[in-house]
Amino acid sequence: MQYRAYAENKRVMAPKRLTDKEYAAAIARFPRVCADIIPINRRNRTIYLAKRKLGHPNGWWWIGGALSAGEKPERAAQRNLKRETSLKLPVKRFDSLPKLNFYIWNLGNHSSKNLSCNDIVFCYLIEPSEKEIARMSRNLDQAEYEQSAALIEFSRAAIKNQAGFNELARKIILDIYDEVFPK
Repeated sequence: MQYRAYAENKRVMAPKRLTDKEYAAAIARFPRVCADIIPINRRNRTIYLAKRKLGHPNGWWWIGGALSAGEKPERAAQRNLKRETSLKLPVKRFDSLPKLNFYIWNLGNHSSKNLSCNDIVFCYLIEPSEKEIARMSRNLDQAEYEQSAALIEFSRAAIKNQAGFNELARKIILDIYDEVFPK
């Protein structure tokens, strides 16, 4: 996706960790801007997902997270991939999808149970090698992913039928699958 970025200065603000109360207040008022990374295998027509235990959605999802203030989306994708899997890839390996996505999540696993969150999301495809998939699986952030976490390869049929999906996440993943792998 092409986008225009304008900045008065080149200084990137350092991210500040918010308390649960500050985070709840912020996401109740402002959408988050995120950069998600979708590992794919074009030959097999598959997407790799991991089972999240924190954040939204719980269940099967891809890698990603919020942009920091002043950060470009492709750099955030690179940083989020490294933070969650320890794999650093050059930005040129990230292939952006042509559309922004907008998600509204119910944060049922957050300390503020009746809270929803709006995400505006840049999505990037990567096509990792088998060795890179193994490394990513070994190094998934155990704070965010289930203890038995690994990246699992999903076909369209498996996405439709596998248990453990948040239903909104399943719809999003199927829509993006169909965009990446048209019939």
